[in-house]
Amino acid sequence: MKISTLLLANDIRWNIAPNDPQEVVLSCLGGFRFLNPLARAESNFVAEDQLMPFSANCCHVLSRRICLIHPNDSSRDVPAGVVTFLRTLRLVTKQAALCTDVLGVENRTVELIPSIKFPGAPNWEGSLLGRYRLETAATMASVQEADAHGLAPNIPVFHEILLDALRACEQDHHREANSLRGDSRGSVEALARTMLQSTYDGILASNSPPQHVNVLTMAIGGGRVERKDPIDKLLSETDNFSRLLHEIPLYLTRRSLLQENQTLYQNAMILYRTRNRLSHGQAFDAPEQNVLSLDREGAFAGLRTAL
Repeated sequence: MKISTLLLANDIRWNIAPNDPQEVVLSCLGGFRFLNPLARAESNFVAEDQLMPFSANCCHVLSRRICLIHPNDSSRDVPAGVVTFLRTLRLVTKQAALCTDVLGVENRTVELIPSIKFPGAPNWEGSLLGRYRLETAATMASVQEADAHGLAPNIPVFHEILLDALRACEQDHHREANSLRGDSRGSVEALARTMLQSTYDGILASNSPPQHVNVLTMAIGGGRVERKDPIDKLLSETDNFSRLLHEIPLYLTRRSLLQENQTLYQNAMILYRTRNRLSHGQAFDAPEQNVLSLDREGAFAGLRTAL
């Protein structure tokens, strides 16, 4: 059988139990089988795995390799969709630093599937890993869950944006955490737009929309009609962050963040102003009001607001 070993740019953290399956069939990748991280195929890649057994029932693994068994001795190349699968695995586990960059692929032919080599009980006490790192470690169950989502997962985009911001914080990239790539503010905006669009779509689909909105049925030519609310359209046309948190939800639902939690609203606006200053290349090294500091404290303040 043919096994492909994929070398990643960085480690993936795993929690593996003795009763975990040796492999998981990935329907989203056409039947390629994902090999248990403790069942390693031989490889020329210089990337040693780090095993940290916590008990006889759990081993924490740091590895920058994943192994895929080809279906039915297929000679096909590893599908490009493996990167999308890894992105979905990252979203499922919420492991912000889970690597999705494949640096190389090595193919080997073997007679038998490598057996799982589960280490014994630990010979040391305590753990240097924080709670977040343990709780977000990938498992064989999360591999199955990621596969079930397929290669077009219906996972809101703000989840991935928030993970990018968290990864930036983990790596002490404090400016990035509140800036463009690791965008706490972006996750807030994406969440607000997603929820408001869902609410608006529900109103349009209703046979009896709420009396406080203005849903009209208008002819659009060719004998077709369209339902829309011109007030909501007018409010949504401008790229105004504060409207996403106050005027638009107040119009659609008679509730708003400003009305119900003024402190959180103000924090969200501070996060918005910080991101805008950074995206326009404006420096503010000295402490300023109404923007977040570009240090660890400011980065985590932005994350707390987004969460």
